[in-house]
Amino acid sequence: MKNESRLYLWLPPIIWMAAIFVLSSFSSLEVETFVPDLYLRKGAHLFEYAILSLLYYRAINKGFKDWSFYSSLLALIFSILYAASDELHQSFVPQRFASPVDVLIDSSGAFLAQFVLLLVRRR
Repeated sequence: MKNESRLYLWLPPIIWMAAIFVLSSFSSLEVETFVPDLYLRKGAHLFEYAILSLLYYRAINKGFKDWSFYSSLLALIFSILYAASDELHQSFVPQRFASPVDVLIDSSGAFLAQFVLLLVRRR
């Protein structure tokens, strides 16, 4: 595979992981909204790891052409490992802490994305 193709496939998940890392580096992310803060934050966890899981899948599978159990499983594993490492990173950020519950929520987002991908690809 050419280096340009690898870059095309792997750059999006790397950029997304960098964005997650940067957002996790802030001590506080206050958002003014009508949605309770807890729901907004947990929903963001689900969303960001669902997207990460899909980006991993795309890179591993070299696109979305055919569904692959192996690619889906690897995307899920990579997402869970990154979620755990992100929580570890947060433990070093002032006023933040590592939460196993957040890893579970992140993992649920990644799993949900892979499940939806399976349903869509099987149609």
